[in-house]
Amino acid sequence: MYAQETMAINHKGTQVSVRNTIVTAAPIAPSDPLQNDIWFDTVAEVTKIYNGTVWLTINLDALSKKEDSVNKSTDTNLADATNTKFPTELAVKTYVDTKFTASVDDDITAVSFDGANLTVDEGATSFSTDLSSLKDSDWFQEASGNTATNINQNIYTMGNVGIGTNSPNAQLDIESTGVPLNIKPSTATPTGTQTGQIFMDDEGILYTYDGSRSKWLSVDRQNLTWARGIIATNQYLTAHNSLSSANGYRMLRDATITGITAQANALGSWSLLILKNNSSTSIAYITLSGEAGKHARNLNVDINEGDYIQAYCLGLLVNNPLGTIEFAWRK
Repeated sequence: MYAQETMAINHKGTQVSVRNTIVTAAPIAPSDPLQNDIWFDTVAEVTKIYNGTVWLTINLDALSKKEDSVNKSTDTNLADATNTKFPTELAVKTYVDTKFTASVDDDITAVSFDGANLTVDEGATSFSTDLSSLKDSDWFQEASGNTATNINQNIYTMGNVGIGTNSPNAQLDIESTGVPLNIKPSTATPTGTQTGQIFMDDEGILYTYDGSRSKWLSVDRQNLTWARGIIATNQYLTAHNSLSSANGYRMLRDATITGITAQANALGSWSLLILKNNSSTSIAYITLSGEAGKHARNLNVDINEGDYIQAYCLGLLVNNPLGTIEFAWRK
């Protein structure tokens, strides 16, 4: 089908030529076209119009003008906000590369965990995720029923703890074929606060804090004993059969007397006096009233390294008196 041209009379009575434009879609141009016929070239996929002589591509001018520099946008930041210019490939690539290129090395530089949040530092950026929902609730914070959230917290458990055994039979059950427990010796005395705390000094002596006496005392307790194998009246008792009244036991370290006992072969009333350094003033004593023996274990009498300790029977006709003190090394 092609454009048809006819003659007609208009409303003024003038004869005019009337042309009906034909639109054709085909792989080849129509034959015998008339001016203004339109052809869509299905091979080149362009639209053409016949100017009376040749077929002109309608959009050819637009395609060529797109390549003109005046119609190109070379803005690599795409900040012009143009609605008419075409961005070049280089402008688009530069913009995208800038957005995806880290300003510094993107290697992981640090990882930290505060008990709840895991933080990863990567170059100039970092990200954090909350892992508190994954916390282990088998342990509790000190002096509370709250679950522990930080590895640095003081914690406790209400069950037994086994080391080297999966069936603990005590609150702390250590089973080992090697050294089960190691307490590192310390040259400094720690600040004690509660009964039962322990430490080892640099001489290998194990000490425990005595809360009732507010001091560190050796776990091992020792005894010193004096006696007279005769009826005694107001006289010194002897140490290891020493006949010297001025003799005594010399202290190797600072110590504390924690207990005292007195015994005789018969009922009697007398006092056992503990003296030091040949002084007549007692540092500890126990009194018997019509009884053969008596003891006390609540003493808290400090004696120092180098002091020598003596015992004195204060009483008349005491039948074979014997006296003993208990002491511990003191820190």
